[in-house]
Amino acid sequence: MVEPQKFTIIFDGLVVPKINISYLNSKKYLEPLDNITIIVNWYSPKRICIVSDNGKKYFYLQ
Repeated sequence: MVEPQKFTIIFDGLVVPKINISYLNSKKYLEPLDNITIIVNWYSPKRICIVSDNGKKYFYLQ
């Protein structure tokens, strides 16, 4: 299980401040195959990296 509130979100190499992040359908813990929508109030990035509290990483490049 992972905790979305402990995710680190990085846009183009810059860590997005926690105050700029919200979650739709927020759950305290995600089980395997669960989905969550992350809303980031920040500029439009070319590279996105999301790192979970257990070290798993997701990358997106435009």
